[in-house]
Amino acid sequence: MEAGLFSFLSGEQNVTALVGSRIYPLKLPQAATYPAITYQRVSGDRIRSLDGPSGLADPRIQLDLWDKTYSGVKALADTVRGALDGFRGLMGTDNIGGVLLLSDSDFYEQGVEVFRVIQDYSIWHKEN
Repeated sequence: MEAGLFSFLSGEQNVTALVGSRIYPLKLPQAATYPAITYQRVSGDRIRSLDGPSGLADPRIQLDLWDKTYSGVKALADTVRGALDGFRGLMGTDNIGGVLLLSDSDFYEQGVEVFRVIQDYSIWHKEN
């Protein structure tokens, strides 16, 4: 599912207009260029029925959006939210039933002097 998310974000023109190809799993490179996006799975709930696994999953995915300015990171957050929140369809080969923004929070990383917005999404999908 993470590969599908990467493929989806990398193909969104409004997102790539801001970050180019700077979309990374888990962590930023050592000498990162901003703005950038990192993503990670926070939890991986799988839906069961009385018959056993249903094939449906509802992982919680965290996106960290990074930029040197507050206005820049907020513009990136709005763009990513616009692309993801409410999305239904294919992400790579994953059939997505729905993407829901669960929360978003603003941070400032003093050590590297970078603004960050954390967005948590619930991504319902059928497992391959």
